[in-house]
Amino acid sequence: MTNRTTTILFVSALTMMIGALLMVPPDKKADPEKLPSPDEVNIKVNQKGYFLENGDPVSEALQLKRGHVKLVFHYDESLVDALGTTHSITVSNNVTGFSMQSTALSADSKTAVIEFNVGENGEKEYLFYCNVSCPAMVNLFRKIVVIENASLPLATSVARG
Repeated sequence: MTNRTTTILFVSALTMMIGALLMVPPDKKADPEKLPSPDEVNIKVNQKGYFLENGDPVSEALQLKRGHVKLVFHYDESLVDALGTTHSITVSNNVTGFSMQSTALSADSKTAVIEFNVGENGEKEYLFYCNVSCPAMVNLFRKIVVIENASLPLATSVARG
């Protein structure tokens, strides 16, 4: 093995070990059998950030309607960028103690789901972020803002500005 290959393997293993140490079990788990059928939001995840199904970036916050939602995260790294990159997404609210974590997203496991009732405990916003130490962490920290306006689409991105 070359020094470069050894370094890449070491960094990949170290990243996965750190990620495993940082994983905290969710405080609250929803019982899927008791949840109504969800509205589904597909979100691509890569080192540049989060992107909605239509390609719009989630640059600051994701607006979600109050009610049951299924966030489906899709691993969207290019082959060059993907070597050893793993993501695991957490949705949380520090005020109510709500916290749910996805399974790992990687080149081998390309889809992860977080399903919950938005605003069920009076939450006005949540944080969602990658909880695995990776080069993209700074690009994978956003808010979810709970909206009441039923005429808006299920999920919209709020741009920075």
